[in-house]
Amino acid sequence: MSSCSILLSVLFLLICLSWGRIHNIKIESDHREIIPLVNFGLTKNGFLDISMSSLLIGDTDSEATYGLAIECSRTLTASQYVENHINMCQTNSIVPFDKNPRILNMELIRPKEGAATFTPSHMNGAESLDIQAMKFIDFGNSSKTGGEIVSQGVIQVNHSKKNYSSHFQIQVGPKDEGQYTIYFYRCPDPHPSIKSRTVHFTFDAKIVAKNGHSYLSAGEKPYPFLYTAVGLVYFVMAWVWLKVMLHHSDNLFKIHYLMGALVFAKFLACILHAIDYYFTGSYGTPNEAWAVVWYIIHLVRGMLLFISLALIGMGFAFVKHVLSSNEKLVLMTVVPLQAMMNYLDLKSRRFPDSS
Repeated sequence: MSSCSILLSVLFLLICLSWGRIHNIKIESDHREIIPLVNFGLTKNGFLDISMSSLLIGDTDSEATYGLAIECSRTLTASQYVENHINMCQTNSIVPFDKNPRILNMELIRPKEGAATFTPSHMNGAESLDIQAMKFIDFGNSSKTGGEIVSQGVIQVNHSKKNYSSHFQIQVGPKDEGQYTIYFYRCPDPHPSIKSRTVHFTFDAKIVAKNGHSYLSAGEKPYPFLYTAVGLVYFVMAWVWLKVMLHHSDNLFKIHYLMGALVFAKFLACILHAIDYYFTGSYGTPNEAWAVVWYIIHLVRGMLLFISLALIGMGFAFVKHVLSSNEKLVLMTVVPLQAMMNYLDLKSRRFPDSS
């Protein structure tokens, strides 16, 4: 199999696992107390559709609490502060700072008799979201096609032995706009009667985050137009560069063609990125074919930029027309490393660990 075929196969596999706005999450035999699931910016009338199934709790500790914590911050930076510095299971660990978060704690109530529910409750040290300003729709036990609106946010949970499942939707009001992060948490019994042990749990979740008719986060809505506009600017620059090259055809070097290819690659990368955001906003996941092409162009663009800067710095074409053996060795060593760095940077931005 050729190297090109292997690269395309890897890129296609990454697309299939990519981070769209329809999140299919599978947690198996996990023991973490807090698991970040989804981060999304919601505007007025935006909603989170949460479907959790096969929540299997291998826990005999009846005092342990499970639930979903939906945290709202004004900025992404504040949301990241909450994720990295706050333990929701510790009393008074949520301390005020310049962007104090608000948290909707949907605690899983597991009575020995009766139906289990996800019930809004107060979390120690945190400002709670106003559930009266939010709209809760329960799809789990409702016979209605559009679900049943619940006034106090109490969501029914289907359960069989230690297996729980639920499906509900939360719509935010104009005063609750912000950066939302959903966590699944397990807080152990603070006063265990037996020796503490590691407890594992398993669940499947499908979380859909949407703003009106768009699956894009609040800060991403302008991206399709923005990338299209920047792409057109690069297209004009490539056209001007081509006209200049044709006008001065007697005084051209190979580096000029390389620089023209770089500008055209930037144009293609911007347009394909706009198409990628368009499909993501319309359908919740990127189109595999367009996304694979964008990844390839993005990597090619990065390599062209680095090679152009390296050759200009070495004085190629302007000062000398042949590279020395040491310069060739440097290029052969650094260019693959640069390509790998571009790939890892692309992967880290497109496939976050939390999803």
